[in-house]
Amino acid sequence: MPKLFVEYVGMGDSDKPRDYAYSTAERADLVEALWRDMSIRSTTLVAFDFSAIVVSEILRRRLERAARGEPVGGPEIRGVFIFNGGLFPDGHSHPWFTTPLLRSIPKGAYWTLGLSFALFKMLVGVIWSKGYRVTDAEIRELYNVLDRRNGLFFLAAAANFAVEQKAEGDRLNFGQLFKIYRDQFPILVGGSDEDVFEHRQVDLARERLGHLGIRIERLPGGHLTTSEQPAALAALIAEFEAGLR
Repeated sequence: MPKLFVEYVGMGDSDKPRDYAYSTAERADLVEALWRDMSIRSTTLVAFDFSAIVVSEILRRRLERAARGEPVGGPEIRGVFIFNGGLFPDGHSHPWFTTPLLRSIPKGAYWTLGLSFALFKMLVGVIWSKGYRVTDAEIRELYNVLDRRNGLFFLAAAANFAVEQKAEGDRLNFGQLFKIYRDQFPILVGGSDEDVFEHRQVDLARERLGHLGIRIERLPGGHLTTSEQPAALAALIAEFEAGLR
């Protein structure tokens, strides 16, 4: 199973321009550009966290292009797998001292996020479940990874994703997109039992789309499933992909 891991602008070792319009649309542009550059012909979309909204943007663009009589653009989509992501604009449940607080930071003060490990620890403490004994060393490792090339400002620069989704209304409502695409390829949405950021999303998916046959999976742990349940998450992705073949 060949894999393409996307690192958005502002993350990891990618460029980190300060005067830049970080947005869902910009991230979708990047994914589509990579597909073109690498001549990708078919793919399974696997999304975590705000990448779920990027998937919605990509799927909506294909519909809009088709409506204009244009090629849909991009490869054949074999399936969509979303975990701990923003499916519905009204389903976000971010604690006030996380994403909402980051949105309130003035642009000129973004750089201050890299100054205080104590502030970072407060912001990210809720991403693990209550029963997970996260150590300072693990938090420090995450801090250092996000701060590569002074990248912690990205936490504030990219914090508008939920607001952007709400502003788009049904255009980026995954529930509406599921109803259109459910007969074209398999779709799985999942969530962690103690995800404080998007714990309502899976419940809403079951309530609004369960009667339409959407596949829903849950795993134990908090939002950072990649840290608490990496083997279980990997097995779920591999099983989903194997089913497509």
